[in-house]
Amino acid sequence: MFFFLTFFMQLNLHFSPITSGLAFLPLTAVLVLASTTAQTRVLPRTGPKPLVVTGMALGVVGMYLFTRLTPTSTYAANVLPGLLVIGLGLGCIFAPAIGTATLGVEAKETGVASAVVNACQQSADRSGLRC
Repeated sequence: MFFFLTFFMQLNLHFSPITSGLAFLPLTAVLVLASTTAQTRVLPRTGPKPLVVTGMALGVVGMYLFTRLTPTSTYAANVLPGLLVIGLGLGCIFAPAIGTATLGVEAKETGVASAVVNACQQSADRSGLRC
């Protein structure tokens, strides 16, 4: 998404590289707000599964919005809504998933546990193996 949207913004919308980078900031802001809210307020009530499923569904909706881009699309009307929806979806996934994966680990071991989870995610992505 980031790769192709960067090209789209630079080639179709004629954004500079700096402007293209800044155009992704709304996604980051929504992701931070959603992840902190999901982790502190929603996760204790629902558990991780509904949050992760909702986040993935929002990711699908956001990606669908990007399939509707045309050479005449604009940032505010066509790119920004997809970024906001995907930011919300990723916020529902990241913090609850990592928090649940490191649940029950002693405080002094959380850094190591988080690193193991990250390594497992990356190796699974590349090889199709499960950790």
